[in-house]
Amino acid sequence: MGYDAVVSTVASWYAEPLFWWFPVGSLVVSVVAFVLYATPLTWLAWADPAWARPYRLQHRPPREQQLVGASIGWWVVNNLCLAVVTVAAWPLLRRSGVHMGTLPSWWVVAGQVLGFVYLDDFLYYWFHRSMHGRWLYKR
Repeated sequence: MGYDAVVSTVASWYAEPLFWWFPVGSLVVSVVAFVLYATPLTWLAWADPAWARPYRLQHRPPREQQLVGASIGWWVVNNLCLAVVTVAAWPLLRRSGVHMGTLPSWWVVAGQVLGFVYLDDFLYYWFHRSMHGRWLYKR
């Protein structure tokens, strides 16, 4: 198989409609959902209204005004890294059995969502716990 044939084959993978629905669509939904969720909470932290001060968990004065710009920058960098990895992984993702056909029955979807929630919680717990170990935790 020549170089032109390989390039043509790989380019055809990225021209598939499923590429735009699955990895690109997932990235767009992720970004939009985060913005819709985080914007009101970020504004609340930035504005520091008097009525919300009794509910603050921290007793120190808010520093959100100093942190928002840097946080947005890191959010953009993280999303760009995620986009690069997702697009680069598309040749593997397309072989995972994902399709645009009919959905499985509701109990299969519910079971998969429940399984994902448990897996996510399990991984989050152990990653969080490992961050408090001596080899990663800075005092």
